[in-house]
Amino acid sequence: MKAITNLHIGIGVAELLAIILIQMSTPDEWIGFATGALGLLRSMGGSAGTAIYSSILQSKMKELIPANVGAAALKAGLPPSSLPLLIEILTGVDTKTAITAVPGVTPDITVAATLALKEGYIDSFRYIWLSSIAFGVIALACAAATKDVSSDRV
Repeated sequence: MKAITNLHIGIGVAELLAIILIQMSTPDEWIGFATGALGLLRSMGGSAGTAIYSSILQSKMKELIPANVGAAALKAGLPPSSLPLLIEILTGVDTKTAITAVPGVTPDITVAATLALKEGYIDSFRYIWLSSIAFGVIALACAAATKDVSSDRV
């Protein structure tokens, strides 16, 4: 619970600082417009980021999870004919069949496949992290290209 509280404090401070900086550096007659534009850009950026990250996550999960689970389950001794059903159960495609109903599955296979599933998710999220670096570089370039307005306000 402590980590969640710290995260909320950090997000709140960053949002508050952005609002204060926008309002303090904007001429009085443009404060409403600047604050509204900040909100618009935040929601557009959030929507675009969510769409991009969700798309990357889904495509990488479809690629990495079956490969990881398949390799681990087959190495642990699962018959190849049972692999599609095991992957469907582990990924939630088949919610009605118990994992123990998969032909040839043993507790060792279940453990190996579950760990491989987790590794597949981790690897998928790693691609999202790498893609966020590009957005950080773009943000830094935009910040570097922004005109200093502190002399205009005096």
